[in-house]
Amino acid sequence: MPPLRIAATTTLAVLGLMPVWTAGIAASLKGSPNALAFQLQAAREEGLPRITRDREMTRLVAGGVLVPLPENRTIRVDPELKAAYRYVVPWTRKFLLDLAQAHWAEFGKPLQVNSATRTLAYQRRLRGHNVNAAVRSSHLYGATVDLAKRDLSPREVEWLRKRLLALEDSGLVEATEEFQQPCFHIMVLKDYAGQAHPTRAAN
Repeated sequence: MPPLRIAATTTLAVLGLMPVWTAGIAASLKGSPNALAFQLQAAREEGLPRITRDREMTRLVAGGVLVPLPENRTIRVDPELKAAYRYVVPWTRKFLLDLAQAHWAEFGKPLQVNSATRTLAYQRRLRGHNVNAAVRSSHLYGATVDLAKRDLSPREVEWLRKRLLALEDSGLVEATEEFQQPCFHIMVLKDYAGQAHPTRAAN
């Protein structure tokens, strides 16, 4: 069995890389160099192309490798996100539709995607002179999105934490809760494509 598939069934909490608080305080999905390394390894082993230029992204969209982000009453896209970067791989789109539908059923509010696929050129513009940070991003492979936290209630944030942790336990996502930029950074693994509605498994 490939090392990735073994790692994908183990959460950061099990590895001791993520603090889990008790006394009524929910677990937090905390990023680490190990989490980033896992995402980059997953992208390579799943055969995802690293997108460096806009013309490469255009070609992947034309070939159906990347599909548009979903937009409906349950999920919206940040108006500031340029149209050229509103694409993901099909299983990430499926994840967003499933998660947003479950969230809408619980709260009657939409989720918002702040960021999706980026080219290396775009990533470098975002990161400025930090070239290493630009190169080492799972956003370059089409499977990663950032979901906004800013307009969510504490109960909604906790709801998302529980579902993302459950999906990590199932080896279907690798997620990080970010605080400097208030969002959930989520890489969806290709195994998600075979799932029906795994977001409903956690109560």
